[in-house]
Formats: sequence, C-alpha cells, structure tokens
Amino acid sequence: MAHLMRMAELSAQSGVPVASIKLYLREGVLPPGERTSPNQALYGETHVRRLRLIRALREVGDVPLAAIKTIVGALDAQTGSTHEILGMVQQAITAPVDDSAKDEVVEKMVDEIIAEQGWFTHRNPARDMVVAALSRVIELGGDPAQYRELLSAYARAAEIAARADIAGIAQELESDTIVEEAVTWTVLGDTVLSGLRRIAQENGSAKLFRPEVSE
Repeated sequence: MAHLMRMAELSAQSGVPVASIKLYLREGVLPPGERTSPNQALYGETHVRRLRLIRALREVGDVPLAAIKTIVGALDAQTGSTHEILGMVQQAITAPVDDSAKDEVVEKMVDEIIAEQGWFTHRNPARDMVVAALSRVIELGGDPAQYRELLSAYARAAEIAARADIAGIAQELESDTIVEEAVTWTVLGDTVLSGLRRIAQENGSAKLFRPEVSE
C-alpha cells in the first residue's frame, strides 16, 4: 500500500515550506491530495516528486511560477509527443524579446549561422533571444565581423551539447518519467552548461594570462 502523508511530512520530505506547498496547490502546479476532511488531505510520493521538480525549476533554473504552471500542465496533459512538449517548455522558459532590441545585421548573421548548421527550427523563441543579446553587444561597440566568428564557434559547441542532451533522453525511452526527465534537463542543463563554460573560461584565462599556472 502506498505511503500517504500529511502536509507537514510532505514538506519535510520535499524540502518545500508548507506556505509554498499551499501556494502551489492554489496555483494548480501541485495536484490536490486525497481529502480526509474539509481542511485535511493526504499526499503521496507523486506529490513529493512534483515538489522536488518545482523546487529544482525555481531554485536552480530560476523559472517563474507562471512558466512552471505551463510546464507541469504539459506534463500532466501528456497529449503531445516528447518533441512537442519540449518545444512548449522552451516557449515557456524563454522570455519574450522587444523587437526594438533587435539589430537587422545581427538578425541576418544569426539566421546565416542557423542555416550553416543545418538546424531545423520552427518559431523557436531562442532565436530572438540570441539576436537580442548579440544586438546589445554590437550596440556597445562590438565588431559584427568579430562576433560572427565567435557566434559560429558557439553554434558548433551548442550542437555538441544538444546532441549529448538528446542522446541522454533517448536512453530513457523505456522510462515512465522520460518526459519529466527531459523537461528537467532542458531547463537545468542550461545552468550546468553555463557553469562548465565558466570553469573552462577560468582555465583558458589562466593559461593565456598566467602561463606559469599551466607549467
């Protein structure tokens, strides 16, 4: 028989404060428990798992609650393919970009890089995110030609990272939680990759500017 628990134990097991659990219940990101009275309910392991997912998305991925609501809604509905659900997640976690922040030269450059990589992209908001960020760099005096070379290198690195992501997801095809795991890594993988990049930058900087370190 599955173990059921009251909210205090649910809080202890998940590491999420009771006040936050109540908020998630009100917002619909956490499914209701099994009612035992008008003011009491029991919760199971699925609730613990959902709270751990929400906590990871909030604390590590810095994902807004509104986006989390979209994400868990897609997980609960299970109406699309894994590819479609991941696309919905990308839409949810990518902030909209002000068109005034986009430079036409940069847009052309980004589209050329996407074409060179042979990437299939269907209205991916990440494209506008890249354009807006690079446009700001150019606005501050960056040389577009210089950043085109850098962007091309980033695209090649992104292809390697994305292939590893998808290969990892493919290994879990028989898992009941494949979609949840894929969603989690889609969000938290950004943080992991960013952290590894910073470590690599420190290493590269040390070798270039402090050659004695590598001796």
